[in-house]
Amino acid sequence: MTNCQQKKCIFNQIEGCPFCLECQSEPNKVEENCVSCHNCQYDEGFIRGSRRKEELPNVEIKVFQ
Repeated sequence: MTNCQQKKCIFNQIEGCPFCLECQSEPNKVEENCVSCHNCQYDEGFIRGSRRKEELPNVEIKVFQ
């Protein structure tokens, strides 16, 4: 497991990153061989675990530039 390198994710900046449902990685950690971890780290708009954008009412998702 390594630290997540996604710098534009608001959940990586605050305590909000979910555990991975696929490999059970801890918040802000990614497993190199896990598809969900990979997608969360590299695919814009994908959040691993049970949290998806549409499941986060009243939360504004900001992308840092």
